[in-house]
Amino acid sequence: MFALGAIFGKLMGESGAAKAVAIRLVSLLGRDKAILIIVLAAAVLSYGGVSLFVCVFALYPIGMVLFKEANISKRLFPACMLFGCATFTMVATPGTPSVSNVIPTTYLGTTVYAAPVLGIITTVVMFALGYGYLLWANRRLQLAGEGFVPGANDDLDSLSIEGDDGMPNWLVSLIPLVVVIGVIFVTRNFLPSNNAINLALTAGVLANVALMWPHLKEKGVINVINQGAASSIQALVTTAVIVGFGGVVKSAAGFQSIVAFALSLNLSPFISTAVAVNIVAGITASSSGGLTVFMETLGQQLLAKVQAAGFSAQAFHRIASIASSGLDSLPHSGATVTCIVYSGLKHKEAYPFVFVTNCVVTIIALVIAVILAMMGLC
Repeated sequence: MFALGAIFGKLMGESGAAKAVAIRLVSLLGRDKAILIIVLAAAVLSYGGVSLFVCVFALYPIGMVLFKEANISKRLFPACMLFGCATFTMVATPGTPSVSNVIPTTYLGTTVYAAPVLGIITTVVMFALGYGYLLWANRRLQLAGEGFVPGANDDLDSLSIEGDDGMPNWLVSLIPLVVVIGVIFVTRNFLPSNNAINLALTAGVLANVALMWPHLKEKGVINVINQGAASSIQALVTTAVIVGFGGVVKSAAGFQSIVAFALSLNLSPFISTAVAVNIVAGITASSSGGLTVFMETLGQQLLAKVQAAGFSAQAFHRIASIASSGLDSLPHSGATVTCIVYSGLKHKEAYPFVFVTNCVVTIIALVIAVILAMMGLC
């Protein structure tokens, strides 16, 4: 998946497809809307069921063109990406097909549209706070004289928005992206998730080569593919190390003690859920992992308490789902590491922004959701 995703992203960049799409977006929305474009694009892909990793590989080349044109520091790119695809559209927006929204349905008998009013309100809260923060952070960086600085692997020619003669048509440039999204949508119900993603990325790579051949042949298609595959190695190795570390932590005796403490909190069922899911998701560095552990160990017990207090399983579903997106994005999160490393950045450069958009903002929204749920809103 990492290699195919990186190859797909490299082909989008080298063929000029990413640049063509970026120029069209700039002409429609304006040069000053680069942050909004990436956040919304990531959100739409996420809500459409596209994997976070695919979002990173597909949107990075487009994002770099937009950020260079608007002179926005690329240190903000991981936060824009992860905020768009790993917060409100992952856990709050009703109907999202994300794993973190599907898991509660297995244990609670709810649907992915559980507590729609609560979900819509928290979606709006997350978006307003997160997008507002990103704009504020960009202004601070601009005032400090920090603008766009390309990374060692960023092609300056492909990042320039000037001189668009000979570029592919922007509609044709969108087709490989549409192919990836379409294949995932069609196959996700009868193929394992990873297989569906790999098939979709393979189809996207083939579509890109076929449609962009005139723009790729001078650079050498094989050469571009090799460069893309090579660029995936660091992200793959780093993520593998982090996942391995998480596995060691989960098998340690101390982990079970911490989980037991988190799950034994004698508080309101909604507050207990919010705290316990956050703790376990933080330790496992996984929204879905933390949510699964919680549901398997305490889901039915807390559901009984929720219903005994006169509240609904729908509200319980939504609170648990939102809680799983709080501390899941700590520095050792595989998704966080992949996005930062693939962007050619270091944690100290990019993570402070990610922490605010993907931890602080989601926890604030969670507090609001708990208060509203305790008032009977769902």
